[in-house]
Order: sequence, then C-alpha cells, then structure tokens
Amino acid sequence: MRMASPGVLAATAIAIMVAAPLPAAALELPQRKAGLWDMKMESEGGAMPVTSVQQCVDAESDAQLQAMATSMSAQMCPGQEMTRDGDTITIASACTIQGRSIKTNSVITGDFQSVYTMKIAFEGDLQPGVPRSMTVTSTWTGACKAGQKPGDVIMGSLIMNVREMRRMMEGAKDTLKGGAKK
Repeated sequence: MRMASPGVLAATAIAIMVAAPLPAAALELPQRKAGLWDMKMESEGGAMPVTSVQQCVDAESDAQLQAMATSMSAQMCPGQEMTRDGDTITIASACTIQGRSIKTNSVITGDFQSVYTMKIAFEGDLQPGVPRSMTVTSTWTGACKAGQKPGDVIMGSLIMNVREMRRMMEGAKDTLKGGAKK
C-alpha cells in the first residue's frame, strides 16, 4: 500500500478544513442532511490518487466535525474571508502549513441536502507533489449503513469516529503547523 506524502496530506487537510464554518461572526455553511455522505477528492492532473471518504452524520456529529476543522483552521489559516452569493459560497484563506505560506481560494456550490461541490485552488510555497487545485464532490447516498453510527468517518477499511479524530487532530495540528520534529 502506497503512503501519501506529507504534502498530499497537507493538501487533503486544507480541503477538509476549508469546508468548516468560520467563527460565529462570519457566515456559516449550511448543515448537511443527516445520513451517509460520500466525499471524493480529486486533484488537478492526477497529482494525487482520487481519495474517497464516507461520513455518517447527524446534526450533532456534523457540528463536531465542523468544530474540529474550524479549530484546526483557525490556527493554521487565521486570514479567512467568506462570502455568499445565492447558492455559491467563496472562502479565501491565508495559511501557514509546515512553515510555508499558502493561499487557498475555495468555491462551494450545492444544496448540502443531496450534493455539494468544492473547488479549491492553492498558491504559494507549495511542496513538490502538492496539487495546484482540487475538487471535492460530496453526495448524500441515503441512510448510514448497518453498523455505522453518527460521527463515523470511513476511509477504505479504516473507520474512525469524530470523538477519536479530535484527539488525533490535536497531534496533526502541531505537525502541519510547524513540520515534523527531528
């Protein structure tokens, strides 16, 4: 099994982070419909393999996922602006990832009840192998499958719940912000 490079992991983390709502003073993303969401992340020119993540959500677990991403985003991307024009949400972010300055521009369209798409453009001091753009397409597939519970995040055979992810993200935040310690 091929492991993703730190740069690809950073790009994926950014994609997930920019989907989170900003602090209460800013606009917030609509809440997703409860059930199973299939998220496909695809980079420009195939710079990284297509990644598929499923999320079983209810109102509480979706809020927890977004709060976790918001916390990580606030530390790594303190410069964020979010605007809404009808069904289109645009988020511009200035981030520091592994000591590198990166700007993102994300455009999100969709109803958050059946489908939404996020197109993300990256610019700045990117590591080799990090894509310049990424598209995340999220589709509601119906009720969560038997044995799944709200908060489950499924990547292939790996299943984690949002509560366990919160502990993992605390460690990842430090790694992405300052780079690996030698």
